[in-house]
Amino acid sequence: MTRTWTTDELYPPKCADGTAALADAVVAFRPEAGPFELRRALSIEERTALRTRANLLERWLAPGLQRDIAESVEALLGGTPEAKEVAAQWASALRDLPGWAVHRACLRFSQGRVKAAELGVDRLDVGFAPNTAQVHRVATAIAAEHVAELARLDAVLKGTVTPAAPPRAPAPGVTAAQAHIVDRDERAAMESDERIARQKAEAPAVESRMNAQRIAEYERAGLKPPEPYAGLVVSLPMMLKMGFTIEDVGGERVLVSPRKQEVWA
Repeated sequence: MTRTWTTDELYPPKCADGTAALADAVVAFRPEAGPFELRRALSIEERTALRTRANLLERWLAPGLQRDIAESVEALLGGTPEAKEVAAQWASALRDLPGWAVHRACLRFSQGRVKAAELGVDRLDVGFAPNTAQVHRVATAIAAEHVAELARLDAVLKGTVTPAAPPRAPAPGVTAAQAHIVDRDERAAMESDERIARQKAEAPAVESRMNAQRIAEYERAGLKPPEPYAGLVVSLPMMLKMGFTIEDVGGERVLVSPRKQEVWA
């Protein structure tokens, strides 16, 4: 039986309990990656509220059922026997997305409401069905707001409290404004030291993740990854930018140096 989506199933509930305002109020610093730095520790009630909202978003953003995704695509393509077969293939390519986001994307395409700019093209012919990548792009954009909210909540829940500057005894001849500036600078120095120490502690794990990602690049290209240099694997794009080329040597894909004298292995 084909699933009939209700409005409540297609639109994740908005944050109406103040968790968004709470997350913004306690954040002192937002690094480009990793947990936020907090002005103060979260209370049990606050942490519970944020975790409850995050759990709700995680359920909404979980990959959809292949059956539901295939049905949405089949309806978009016209519901013919051929469309049913193609829809099964598309469902595999869209398997990382929530079913509700895929269904809403398909509805927008079928109603002619997708704009060329959303797909990164100059012109869109609504007389032709979209391809898998285009449906994936629109569905990803539909879910993006909720993905970003979940990432913010996760960064707050894993956040660390910013250390406070030590109490300062009043100094003769120092105005309140001058004392405030000194306190601010010392607090900034403490925060900087804390960040540097944390980055050093996290460096091995960061290097390990980076190396794993770069090794996967080589494996996807059918190449043997090079040995790490100074602890890091040089990325494949960087090797190609330096002039290395991918060639077949004795039936094996290898990187060859720009001088064609050395096989990088």
